[in-house]
Formats: sequence, structure tokens, C-alpha cells
Amino acid sequence: MFTRPAFYQGGLQQKGGPGFGWLAGLTAAAETANADTTITAAKIGGGLVLRSGATVGRTDTSDTATNLLLDSRIASMDVGESFVVAYSNQSTQTITIAGAAGVTASGNLAIPTLTVKFLVYTRTGASAFTLVAL
Repeated sequence: MFTRPAFYQGGLQQKGGPGFGWLAGLTAAAETANADTTITAAKIGGGLVLRSGATVGRTDTSDTATNLLLDSRIASMDVGESFVVAYSNQSTQTITIAGAAGVTASGNLAIPTLTVKFLVYTRTGASAFTLVAL
């Protein structure tokens, strides 16, 4: 999901900053388990998670910061930069998002049925992220 586009200014190539092209290159990933799950780094890196299959309220946990940084789409992030993941709850129950090791989740991370929330991951250290929902 995180890509740093390049542009030219004064004849010199510059790297784009936060907010450039955040919807570029989305890859939809389905999660259909009727169970609490881990949202893998591969799915997070794709930028769009389509959640279905839950028949009772579930908690889906973000992958660890270490695993996130193994994904080439995320590994190039600098501290202070963010990326957004669209999380679509297509199930009949509320899904709550939780953080894992190195991912500090805060705020209202409950996603009601038939709702999309945007999960914002911000790199806060060498192997640390914060996670909030919009």
C-alpha cells in the first residue's frame, strides 16, 4: 500500500512525501473466517481488506510491527510517515481491530456491519507503529 512516488523539481528527482498517492495500487484481500483472525502484513500492505463470514462479534488483530516491516511495500517507510488501509466489514456482526506486538491501537476500532473504516498506520520507531481508525 505504501508507495513513495517520485517527481521532478528543478530537474532533480525528489521523493514524494506523506499523502502522495495513498490510493495507488490497492490490492483487495478477502478474509472470510468465522473466527478471530490475524490481518497479515500481506493483506495490510495491499491496502484493502474485505471481511466477511463472521456470525458473531469478532476481533481481528493486526500483524506485528516486525512482520509489517518485512513487507516491501511498507519497509521503505520513514519514521513519521503513515499509510491507510480500507477495512470493509461485509459480515453480519461487528468486527473490532486490535494491535499486536509493536502496533499500538487506540480509539474506536469497532467496525459495525456493512461499514468501511480507514485504518491509519503511522511508523513511530524502528519497529513500532500506531494504529487508529477514521
